[in-house]
Amino acid sequence: MSSASGATPHSLRHWYATTALRGCGNVRIVQELLRHKSLSSTQIYTQVSEVEAASVADRLPHVA
Repeated sequence: MSSASGATPHSLRHWYATTALRGCGNVRIVQELLRHKSLSSTQIYTQVSEVEAASVADRLPHVA
């Protein structure tokens, strides 16, 4: 990968973690894939958009 294109090993790791999270929806699985001991380390590598968060919240049962 060429850094001229903006792709670096570090940016690839962010992409991989975020893509895995979107695919499975389970941050613990992503933590295992990245071999992190700490969940807080995994959170640094994953991005969750407001749209994604709202979509999940909208699917939750509504309590009256």
